[in-house]
Amino acid sequence: MNLQLIIVFIILLVAIGYASFRVYKSFRHAGDPCYGCEGCALKDIKDKNKHQRATCDRIKHSPKKV
Repeated sequence: MNLQLIIVFIILLVAIGYASFRVYKSFRHAGDPCYGCEGCALKDIKDKNKHQRATCDRIKHSPKKV
């Protein structure tokens, strides 16, 4: 086997590994509109609004005091 063929196989293995990783990552974050982003301001706003909605839902559905 010559050196050129070995290099081609290595490049193909790296490309297949990267593609597999990206497919796995896309399925893992399928329901997340931020696609797994950790540090943008939009994600902070989304998380803050999610927390506020949960708090409002809890208040709205709590039993009323008589």
